[in-house]
Amino acid sequence: MPKVIDIVTSRLSDVAELIAQVYAHNFTADELRELRTFYLTPTGQKLVQSMPVITQQSMLIGQQWANGLAADLRARITDELRKRGHDI
Repeated sequence: MPKVIDIVTSRLSDVAELIAQVYAHNFTADELRELRTFYLTPTGQKLVQSMPVITQQSMLIGQQWANGLAADLRARITDELRKRGHDI
């Protein structure tokens, strides 16, 4: 296990560099400084702490919405196919 940990640890800088490139592509240096300043505020800290729950709740809402949409579309398609003489 220590060797596995060493391998993973030695490659963390690779993913950090790739993620840094994503941020650099999407934000200017000034914007990144502004974001850093925001994240140091109480509201920024609250956002960081709340993000896992917000993400989980948002994903659940999206899944429920998609499931409802799929059920509605399935019912409408089935009705339309039956109107056209298909035995479903």
